Amino acid sequence: MDNLTTCEIQAYGTVQGVGFRYGTLFIARSLGLSGWVKNMPDYSVLIHVKGNKHDIITFIDKLKKGPTPSARVTKLETTWDIEPPIQTDFTIIY
Repeated sequence: MDNLTTCEIQAYGTVQGVGFRYGTLFIARSLGLSGWVKNMPDYSVLIHVKGNKHDIITFIDKLKKGPTPSARVTKLETTWDIEPPIQTDFTIIY
């Protein structure tokens, strides 16, 4: 069984202006995940992701460490089984 699922992740800390979205894009694509990443007005970053649950857990673990050397993640909030993103790839929303 493929065990496909979806997850919304909100990242807090030093996550804007440090390449966080580009690092997130690289990690997501390397794991074969689809979805998007976007800066939010409250200086957090919002991510919607779809893929194998094991791969999403790996993705979250990598985000916790910071996808770039300058990023400092202080908190990640996750919500599982959200409305799936329509993207077939992983993109940055501006």
